[in-house]
Amino acid sequence: MTYLFVAHDLQAVANLCDRVLFLYRGMIVEELERNRLSDAKNEYAKALLASVMPFRSR
Repeated sequence: MTYLFVAHDLQAVANLCDRVLFLYRGMIVEELERNRLSDAKNEYAKALLASVMPFRSR
């Protein structure tokens, strides 16, 4: 079963999802596994993650 979970709460995303897609202006700019969020390469994804780091994933 697959769910599409759309949220601005990255803590919830990190706890509920296996993969995370970062969208900017309707385009996917980064796709990461939940346990690899700190490996973001895209500047927008990095900025989003920096705004909530540190966070804990399960």
